[in-house]
Amino acid sequence: MPSDDDRTGAGWPAVAARRAAQEERHTAERTAAALAETKAAAAEGIDPVLVAATLRTLLAVLDADRAPGPVALTAAGTRP
Repeated sequence: MPSDDDRTGAGWPAVAARRAAQEERHTAERTAAALAETKAAAAEGIDPVLVAATLRTLLAVLDADRAPGPVALTAAGTRP
């Protein structure tokens, strides 16, 4: 049985806030992982700028997959 919040729609701001917090944590985790990969590549002698650019492009593609509707990416892998 749905709660009063579900029936009246009063719970939707809380749901949106939880989703926003979850997205924020997810972004922070991905950023930390990308930074760790860049540092590891630099330690192995791989150009960190190239690694960072590749990771940035991959993260932009992942973001585009989750975004509602079509999202164009620039050559740098960022949204216009």
